[in-house]
Amino acid sequence: MRKVFYPTIAILCIGCHNLVPDDSSVELNIQDFEAAWTHIDLTYPLLDYKGIDWDEVYVDYRTRAEQTVGDDIYQVLYDMVGRLEDGHASVLTLGGTKVRPYTPSRMIRDANALDVNLIRKYFDKPLIVIANEAIEYQFITESIGYVRLSTFGSRLSGRQDEFAECVRYFQEADGLIIDVRENDGGGSSVYDPIVGYLISDTVFSGYQVKVNEVIEPGLIPPNQSLTFTKSIIILINGTTFSAGEVFADRFWQQSHVTLLGDTTAGGGMSSNTNPVFTLPSGKAISLNTSAVFRGDSIPIEWNGVPPDIYVRQTAADAVAGVDHQLEAAITRLSQ
Repeated sequence: MRKVFYPTIAILCIGCHNLVPDDSSVELNIQDFEAAWTHIDLTYPLLDYKGIDWDEVYVDYRTRAEQTVGDDIYQVLYDMVGRLEDGHASVLTLGGTKVRPYTPSRMIRDANALDVNLIRKYFDKPLIVIANEAIEYQFITESIGYVRLSTFGSRLSGRQDEFAECVRYFQEADGLIIDVRENDGGGSSVYDPIVGYLISDTVFSGYQVKVNEVIEPGLIPPNQSLTFTKSIIILINGTTFSAGEVFADRFWQQSHVTLLGDTTAGGGMSSNTNPVFTLPSGKAISLNTSAVFRGDSIPIEWNGVPPDIYVRQTAADAVAGVDHQLEAAITRLSQ
């Protein structure tokens, strides 16, 4: 089934606002607005980089907050958070669901460019599926391996070392394709061990910037017992998001690794703690507060991670039954 990514319409609580406003309701909405605006002002590190006049936002949205009735404040919070144009930032519904007001344009563009069922047609054998279906792998030719990593999130968390099964399986392969298109993100504790299986020398983890703080890069060592360091191609596109993007950038300047496809989504905000911020009323917003930088010192947020080799793949190509990016990877590794 194809996935379509569109910005979520902020109808968070239809018919549940107070029909008659009262002073306490309006005052609590104003308190929620003030708390949310201040939290973003104090913790979001890319306001200047994105050219956002947050003081002007305050004037516009404070007026709207003063005019809200009951839970109509949700719409104000949704619209204000949307001004960040941050694919991670969200407003939480009463049930705790995160509603994101912004979807990166490249994610929308490439929403239907990948057809998983089409990918499977390139194989003579069924793909081997492990780690809660987060890892799929198989030889795509006699000498080229293929691994699809669909997430670095909860499904793979705690089972990332199962990636070793792929590495053992492909020890005699001449090259390896790692597909992180449609990878929806996750955490470094999941993807960094996988990186360790694919490098021969220690690499830097990249640095992050918070308000008034720079988090220096860490080191990722190669796995001591098992690695694959022959030619590797990592497939990326606009649906490669968040941790999927950071994973691809981990191999910056690794001579045996090539990024192929299209520029990633540009979701480059991270959080080392719980990103949920509770407002005075009990409502909440979610905001990551660390900007992740690429190996070339450019923020991943908005910019994404570009490929070394650009190959366009569209929804029309998928309908026509061809995966240009996968075919280009096979051709390059076969040379």
